[in-house]
Amino acid sequence: MDNTWNFIGSKMKSVDKGLLRIQNKIGKKSFIVNNIQSEHPTAVSLLMIEDEDTGRLINHPASLTQESSEGYLYITGLISGIEKNNVLLMTVSKASWFVRKGKGKESWLEEACVYDQL
Repeated sequence: MDNTWNFIGSKMKSVDKGLLRIQNKIGKKSFIVNNIQSEHPTAVSLLMIEDEDTGRLINHPASLTQESSEGYLYITGLISGIEKNNVLLMTVSKASWFVRKGKGKESWLEEACVYDQL
């Protein structure tokens, strides 16, 4: 298995909640998700906290953002399926880990690790 996915998967497990953003024909929607698990290098499972018709979310592009004290995780992909109890499956196209850097009063995010599904 790819070491970059192992690194990003470990960061994913260290942060409990995240923000899932989905774009569909109507517009953009955001949902709070938790229990985020890296299934394997092409999929992530997410538990929807909010009551939503999850069937309408399948085959829509999505992004997941997580924040921790160590940095930020940003994943893009496609909602590819649903399991029991509002668990969504997301096929990952790209995952990035960012760390906050700074000098004086200025700060920025720097990409520290990237997993890119080709």
